Amino acid sequence: MPVHAIIPAAVQSSQSHYTSGAGPSNGATYPSNQHRRPIRVSYGATSSTQSSPPMGVRIEERDEDGDDGDITMTLRDGFGMDDDEELDGSWRAGLSWKFLSRLYLVIPVSTLLFFVCLVLLITFAWPPTKRERDEGQVYPHPIFWRPFLIGLFASCTVQTLRVPVWVFMSWFSIPPSLETFLSTTTHTILHELVRLSSVTLITRTTCSGFHSVFYLGLGWGAAEVAWGIVQGYEQLSLYEDLLSSGQTETSAPQEADEEEEDEELEVGNDTFALEQEAVTDLERKVEVLERVRARRDLEEVIGVPYPTIPFALHILWRIDTLLLNLGLTLILAAFYFNPYPLYDDSDNLLPPYHSDEKPSRLLWPVWALVAVLHVCISLVWKIVGRVGIEAVTWGGLIVALGALFCGLGAWGGLV
Repeated sequence: MPVHAIIPAAVQSSQSHYTSGAGPSNGATYPSNQHRRPIRVSYGATSSTQSSPPMGVRIEERDEDGDDGDITMTLRDGFGMDDDEELDGSWRAGLSWKFLSRLYLVIPVSTLLFFVCLVLLITFAWPPTKRERDEGQVYPHPIFWRPFLIGLFASCTVQTLRVPVWVFMSWFSIPPSLETFLSTTTHTILHELVRLSSVTLITRTTCSGFHSVFYLGLGWGAAEVAWGIVQGYEQLSLYEDLLSSGQTETSAPQEADEEEEDEELEVGNDTFALEQEAVTDLERKVEVLERVRARRDLEEVIGVPYPTIPFALHILWRIDTLLLNLGLTLILAAFYFNPYPLYDDSDNLLPPYHSDEKPSRLLWPVWALVAVLHVCISLVWKIVGRVGIEAVTWGGLIVALGALFCGLGAWGGLV
């Protein structure tokens, strides 16, 4: 049995950042007749004006005793679809929250294994040359914790700039699509500026130049991967009420209504208890509304219900992130340090790099190309629902691998 709640005409969502492409709260104006004034309802962060309420919410206007300003919202407690939307909810068949939440553990475990493989690669690959052995370089290569921590904290700093940049752009009266473009571009440019700044904190020596930069890139990727895994679990948890094990879409709300009726009989005429119950019930309904809105915002971006995305794609997203951060860091560091190739023996045909300590004259042009590439990748993820999540994922993997090989080639590590 649906639950009816009279709530104010404007409900502000507190979950406006569930999707990376979320914009400011924009109202949705619903039709009104000559007996009622227009009503604007705001649900959270969307980038377009909607002509209908989100799934799982039915908004009705009614007059009771001459009151023309109330809105009746019909919610299915925690379930985003009504009975007449059963076809749209067919994707839930065979899925349960308990199974998906446990399966999600495969993502951090798989990502950790891949991270360990990268650490083993830099530890045992690229053995020292004769010149490096004379300089005192040991083999297997040691772990450089200082560059890794620099990259880790620099990446965390960049992540904290997401919301301030979005809030700053929301101050301007610009279309939502332009606002998304400017906020994404600005944040990505800041991202690459901070990355280049972190490179300057690395001390290059004959023994540790390439390896220090490699760990710097691993630090950048590790922080961003951790943030992505946490965000992914939060997005999956939006569907917990839809996928709760052992409950059906109709039985759970009915059981909740029966419990509420029993509680009402117990409190009797206690006015204070009734008021507290009403407040609690209202808060619960608003929370359900926010969850429904966050689900729809997320699906508008990715194009499909989040639980239906194959978990193999989740793993590829984390691998893409590690490889892209590693590759871009190697590229910028190569033009900043302007080093000799890793293997520059007399029989090596690779052209030597400059021997001075000054950055290459191509540093800023290369940085601009890296920033443009990163901006393009970020903008494509804003329209992933139109392009196709599989195409964007595999395309991102190709770009990440290309960036990694370019970075290794800039250091002369491809032999």
